Amino acid sequence: MNIRLLAGALLGAAAALCAARSFGAPASDPVPAWAFPVNPPPSKSPPGPKHPNRVEHVPDSRVTYTDRQLDDEFFTPDWFPAEHPPMPRIVASGRKPAMPCGLCHLPTGTGGPAEAALPGLPASYIIEQVKEFRTGRRAAAQPAMVSAKDMILEAKAVSDTDLAVAAHYFSRLRFVSHFHVVETDTVPGHAWASSASM
Repeated sequence: MNIRLLAGALLGAAAALCAARSFGAPASDPVPAWAFPVNPPPSKSPPGPKHPNRVEHVPDSRVTYTDRQLDDEFFTPDWFPAEHPPMPRIVASGRKPAMPCGLCHLPTGTGGPAEAALPGLPASYIIEQVKEFRTGRRAAAQPAMVSAKDMILEAKAVSDTDLAVAAHYFSRLRFVSHFHVVETDTVPGHAWASSASM
């Protein structure tokens, strides 16, 4: 199942659970761990053999990358470069010790289920929020959440100049949602959902 569809299903189920509780559902029902996952469980499959020169593709993209490139934490794969303006250095490859913004938020700024969507937000707001992470005034509700911990480290590592450049880049992008919430009485089973724990 596509991770974004799964995230949408989980968010919808969580919202339904909250609504049910507010309208008189029994308070004794435990909150299911899958509805509020903190971090994905560790992979159970052993890592396969490394093939650094193997070329990888994704559907509908003419771009190719090697496994060596995709394993580089200071490289943002840009499978669809025509969808956005050229990425500035801080977004594409970072500036050590700061990691590239695009690694988590993607070149389009939309990120995944664990990251904030940045396209179209005012640059001043993006800068303000990163500085809130930097000073410790912003954090996740779940202290163990890896994505929030990573963002705090990034906020402390990025320079004010690079932060301004990244904020300007993301603020000029157009937001496109990749999530679709479906209201339903049941949630399909999923290996991650059944093994997730808080």
